[in-house]
Amino acid sequence: MSLETGFPWSHGDWDFTGYSLAGITTSIFCKTASVCFDVGQGLPFQIPARHVLITHAHLDHASGLPYLISQKNMNSQENTHYYVPPGLLEPLSEILKIWERVDDHKYKFHLHAAKDVRRQMRNVRDLPAD
Repeated sequence: MSLETGFPWSHGDWDFTGYSLAGITTSIFCKTASVCFDVGQGLPFQIPARHVLITHAHLDHASGLPYLISQKNMNSQENTHYYVPPGLLEPLSEILKIWERVDDHKYKFHLHAAKDVRRQMRNVRDLPAD
């Protein structure tokens, strides 16, 4: 297992890659659904994700957001959607604007305030069986 490749595993038809060191970096990428939960410090295995959900703003969960967005832009993957708790939308938008100035590059990305996930997921009924 490395920071570059993460730790791959599967559960039934679902394929995952993750990496976690408590207080340092945490991220789980579900390849099957193209969803990444948290980005830690920003890791290469996250680049294919089309949807990124940030659970909270602790640095070990969210500090890699500018890195991931910049890498995805360099790889012409500009149609990724990032979902953050509503209270983080404004401060993270400001941080990303600062990184655009530091990097001297206008990033293309979609940052959204996440709504109540329980209501949004009410139509999800069946998960693949083992």
